[in-house]
Amino acid sequence: MAINFNGSEFYDALIEIVGFKCGVALAHSELIDLLRKIGAENYAEYHEDQWVRIHSETYEEIVYELLKAFGRLEAGFSRFPTIHMFHKYKNNKRLYRIYQGVTSMWTEWMNVETSRPIDPNQKSIDATPFLFKVLDKYGRAGFEMADELITGVNAAMIASPWGDLRQVEWRNEIELRDLFESEGLNAEYGNFIDQRYIDFLHANFPDIDKMHWRKFEQLTAEFLDRSGYRVELGPGRGDDGVDVRAWSKDSEVSRPHVIVQCKRQKATVDKPIIKSLYADVVHENATSGLLVTTSRLSSGAERTRSARAYPISVADRATLSEWLKALRAPGVGGFQPS
Repeated sequence: MAINFNGSEFYDALIEIVGFKCGVALAHSELIDLLRKIGAENYAEYHEDQWVRIHSETYEEIVYELLKAFGRLEAGFSRFPTIHMFHKYKNNKRLYRIYQGVTSMWTEWMNVETSRPIDPNQKSIDATPFLFKVLDKYGRAGFEMADELITGVNAAMIASPWGDLRQVEWRNEIELRDLFESEGLNAEYGNFIDQRYIDFLHANFPDIDKMHWRKFEQLTAEFLDRSGYRVELGPGRGDDGVDVRAWSKDSEVSRPHVIVQCKRQKATVDKPIIKSLYADVVHENATSGLLVTTSRLSSGAERTRSARAYPISVADRATLSEWLKALRAPGVGGFQPS
């Protein structure tokens, strides 16, 4: 089946889906950049009044890739979970037999549930009876398979561009451009930086080089906060080089446990920065310093840190990738490999 749009309607429809399901507002130019990034270049060149004819399956795939780009859908997602499971279990006679039994029970159970009168106050179906029925008949293997099936079906329904389901009932939408242009502290889902920006950066890690320097400081503060520290984010300007201070939550002393300096830059971090951070540690009588950078230390800076035994740790580009992995809120629809 094909769908017909003019160019403006096509882009507006995708923007509306991203806003609803991901909680992020896009401009047309941002959407077009994302279409190129996800491999949908053929749909990134339409004029507002140009005719767009697209097959529904292609449209769905574009939506799924956009959801992945915002961390709302896992890489292993399949819109046809039973087909995915068929290929996963077909070469194992025992598991394939269980698969056939579970899917047959699923069909019977769903036919019963969907034939009941609709309760306007009930937004979900309790699958517990189905799961226990499968457990009783097929044991742990069947139970895990039934759970996999429910997870896959639920993910497909949430991801579908044709429905009004979503993983999170967002209270508002945030502007994607604010990640790159704004230093405002507008973390509705988080204490220092909004979770939606974290999920986007996890899925688009190279964009960390383009994020606003203040958002980079907020990301650092968010990681330390979730790591159990009591965190103070500096003013951003006139902070004498100290971007974040962190105390152990059970500490009552005024001196910070960690003094943090953030460097969102492509060039390597050289010796003067390390020496300056150490001076701040000494000045504030802190326990240690932390340099957070999208780059890495220069060889000279590393030698200075080691030779002088500065109590300074470094979170470099590779560390930031691990931070984002730890901070992200998983999307839906991942399947375990067979």
